[in-house]
Amino acid sequence: MAVVSGVATLASVSQQRKAFQAQAAQFEEQREMSKLQTGADVIAREQSLFYQLATLSASTAARGGVVSPTEGTQGAFVRGEKKLAANDIRNIKLMGFTQQRNFGLSAAQARASGKSALMSGLASATGTIAGTAMKAPGKAGGYKPGTMKAFGQQLKSEWS
Repeated sequence: MAVVSGVATLASVSQQRKAFQAQAAQFEEQREMSKLQTGADVIAREQSLFYQLATLSASTAARGGVVSPTEGTQGAFVRGEKKLAANDIRNIKLMGFTQQRNFGLSAAQARASGKSALMSGLASATGTIAGTAMKAPGKAGGYKPGTMKAFGQQLKSEWS
């Protein structure tokens, strides 16, 4: 029975490890999606800035003003918009990098949990089999109790 229990433990551990590996792969995929989303958000904010600057220039020109992105009131508006956009882009990147890091840490934790489950299962199965082997009864006129030969004899009698 000890061998059957040990094999069942190893099968269970194998399934746990596969589950942790799948979880790690999922976190890695989420990390990649976060990178793509961050890039898309940065591009969207840059496009918004260009649209805002173009609208500002068109509005000034429609009123008969001089369109100069570096001087006067228009220059102040342009500088202000660029500064706001730069702050937004920095924040978008920071939040994206934080999210990517969290997904990376979660993936590493899942991989470590898989390794831990494997080691724990191997130790448990080995302990079960070894504990039973140490308790194997001896045979009259045969093997000494608690030896591997006695354990082998016990296995033969269980399986026959």
